[in-house]
Amino acid sequence: MSLSAPKLQRIAALVDEALDLRGAAAAVRGEFPELRAQVVDALDVRDEQPAFTVGTRRVYLVACDGHCWQLTRDPQRAGGVLLAQA
Repeated sequence: MSLSAPKLQRIAALVDEALDLRGAAAAVRGEFPELRAQVVDALDVRDEQPAFTVGTRRVYLVACDGHCWQLTRDPQRAGGVLLAQA
């Protein structure tokens, strides 16, 4: 799976438009049901670099090897996003 530039732009818009992170994750899942979208605590990703930031919201890309999920900076490998509040 991969996240194209237009898809990433749409995800950024959904994150920006949502009232809160849970709403943003729900909006991403609603528009892109093939993607994982989860809210995580900022402490869980404190040492990681987000793929992009929308206001005070951080968006991280995640990839799956078929069993385990890991953070990635490569949109071509990404199959989902993690959202955290800065």
